[in-house]
Amino acid sequence: MVLILRLFLTSSIHLLPDTVLICKITYTISVFSRDQMKKARSSRGAPAGTEIRKLDHIVPWDTLKAQVLAAISSALNPTTLVFEDYSITFTVPRQVTTPIQLNDDTKYDHLVEDALKIKKDANAKIVVEPKLVQPFQEQVTQNKENNEADNDNRKEKKRSRIPATRDILLANAALNAEIGKLRDKYICPTGRCPTGHCFVDPDDPDHFPLGNTHVESWAAAILKGPEFATIKKPPHDDLFNKINPIRLAARTPLLQRRAELRDKEKAANNTAPQINFNFPLDIANLFCPIPAALPPPPAVLDHNTSPMLIPASMIPGPALSIDDFCTQYDLDADICDRFKQHKFKGTKVFAYVALNDLKEMQFVGGEIAELKVAIAAWWAQILPA
Repeated sequence: MVLILRLFLTSSIHLLPDTVLICKITYTISVFSRDQMKKARSSRGAPAGTEIRKLDHIVPWDTLKAQVLAAISSALNPTTLVFEDYSITFTVPRQVTTPIQLNDDTKYDHLVEDALKIKKDANAKIVVEPKLVQPFQEQVTQNKENNEADNDNRKEKKRSRIPATRDILLANAALNAEIGKLRDKYICPTGRCPTGHCFVDPDDPDHFPLGNTHVESWAAAILKGPEFATIKKPPHDDLFNKINPIRLAARTPLLQRRAELRDKEKAANNTAPQINFNFPLDIANLFCPIPAALPPPPAVLDHNTSPMLIPASMIPGPALSIDDFCTQYDLDADICDRFKQHKFKGTKVFAYVALNDLKEMQFVGGEIAELKVAIAAWWAQILPA
């Protein structure tokens, strides 16, 4: 008896008439709300409610369970109180530092055994956390309703599946096919492009990343016809303006087709038989009248000395808006704004603009020079490839 009293000397102890040793265990029950559980553990703050219960160590598990439910009801006041809707764990100071689930008699016996190892003031901490899933009773009811609905509508139930090719519209199927070809062809060779796909022109080492929007626009242009785009040549729209616009414009499929037709015509003309007659020079001169004096050759117009923005010998390039022209040929925003300030809408009026007009519009020498370079590149677009 002395040894038993020494073991539990500092615990709250009282003896029954039959000398059974009874110890009191203090339970601190902390209850958290469902809203707190949605936050990070460090941001939850104090529990929604805290209850302290002192129970004999010999009380059954159902007694402690009832006390936990009472603490939940006091702190949260739920509509329905179901034990399975909560995650309940316990720790014991210096004995059980890692939380253990408290949900049956075995775990409860483990709690009591560890709590009694404390020499003074046997205690344990219980934490109650609502589960973020559907409450148990509501889940049982809903599962029952779902099972009944499944039995009634089993024949009409639609299974989600990947749509078959025959279910896809022909236009969408063709577009998806072109998108697949482009993605297969333009995989980034280095793997450094953020999208994993890029366009690398043979004459330009820079990678142009291809996103979903680029690929869809390119595929749609391919479906319109080769004069708009091919799998080797991207379309001419705002998404692809950064791909060396001057050189790409000069290599459009339409211009290449025209150049091929011209080459075929020249080849056809060269295949005609040629018959050459050679006469002595004296005899040939008898049949030739005395040639008239040749007129002086026309003066060659120097583009740099022309008073006009577009010299008379230069054919204007394709019609563009002022915004597109300045963007395509990398002109400063000041140049674009000054054109807009004087009500210029497009390039078709450039043929009537004199250099003096530009100076009156407050263009400085460097801006005029940049504009001439852009005009030359713009004019180069209509030249044969």
